[in-house]
Formats: sequence, structure tokens, C-alpha cells
Amino acid sequence: MSDKPLHLRVLEPGVPPTGDHRGTRIIGARNAANRADSADDETLSPGKVDGVMRRYRLYNDRQSVIFEGTLLASVTSERDGVQRWTDIEIFRTKGGRFIVNKVGVSVVAHLITCDEVKTKKYHGIADLLPEETPPELREPCPLCNPDIELLLRTDPPSLTFEQDRHRTDTYTDPESMLEDLYIVKGGKKILTSIVLWALDEASKHDPLVESVYNKETYVD
Repeated sequence: MSDKPLHLRVLEPGVPPTGDHRGTRIIGARNAANRADSADDETLSPGKVDGVMRRYRLYNDRQSVIFEGTLLASVTSERDGVQRWTDIEIFRTKGGRFIVNKVGVSVVAHLITCDEVKTKKYHGIADLLPEETPPELREPCPLCNPDIELLLRTDPPSLTFEQDRHRTDTYTDPESMLEDLYIVKGGKKILTSIVLWALDEASKHDPLVESVYNKETYVD
């Protein structure tokens, strides 16, 4: 059971499930393939789910999480016209653990005097992670509407940038991963649409996830 459907897009493979999930496109610079460390500078296809073990660097808040593993799923709620969205990735490590990476993405830039952020911590250009949307590709806050291109040339400190929110959780088995992905809404435990999408993708590439996610119940 899920909450209201999101417009989702999946990285790989390219055929979306039927039902409320709509649209398949590639995530940009934040996808897992672009964050894979490669000693020989291997060129990776964006978000390729191919079963290959690679060394990844993720973030939990602003702390690095480094592991060797394989990407099982990578989905996003990003769509045209939105400035904030969620990315979810699921990995299996070389040691057999499962990792869920959730990123609340924002591309918004504000004036430091904007009512929406003036009481919040300032985040300048130097505070952005390499995986975050660079300043020149940011979109203006609808409230303060800064001229980003002009201010980056003339007065960069007058701009503050919303940071992505990173959370990375590690699980010893798919059962504990699935249980932790539930939320309580209206007194009921549910899986959100984007989580269902990620689990559906991961179950196609990992038999342990598939056995938990698609567990059958027999009734006499």
C-alpha cells in the first residue's frame, strides 16, 4: 500500500512497472555510476545496473560512506518544473550487507536576505559537495528571485544555496531493510511510491530482496 503516486523515473532497466509510476529518464550528476570511484578512470554508463562490484562513495549527512558493492536500484521523483525532489538508491555490498541511500535534492538559490532563509545557516559556494548542483545551474527562489548569473559575477556572497540532504543506512539483511523503509501514515504502516519503485527495481537484480519484497502468502 502506498501514498499518493509520484511521477518517477528509473535509471536501468528501462521498462517502468505498470500502474501509477510514469516516465523513465536518466538522473543527472548525482547517480551512483558518476559517484563510483574507479582506479583506472573507467567510463561508466549512468546508473547502469549490471551486477559489477565497484567502489562507491556516498554521504550520510556530510560524512563519507565508502564501500565496495553493486548497484541494485536507482530511482528519482524528479520531474520537469520542480526544484526539490528525492533520489533513492539500493546497493548490496561485497560483504553481503544492504545499503539504502536517500537524497533530498534541491537546486534552489536564495538571496541571503530572503525571508525563507535569513534565519537559517548560510551555505556558500565552498559549502557545496561535488555531487550537488553547481551554482551556475541553480534556479532562483520564487520568493526572492535572485539574478544568479549576475550575482555570481559581481557578488557571490549575496547568494546562499540549499544543500542536498543525504541519509545512508546499512542493513545486515533485506528483512530489516524493508521494515525500516515503512512509514506510519494515518495510523497505518505504508511504503511510499518511490520506495516501492526502488524495491521493485532491486528485486529484479537480487534474489534476497525479491524473496522478501515479493513474498507470497498462501491461504487455505
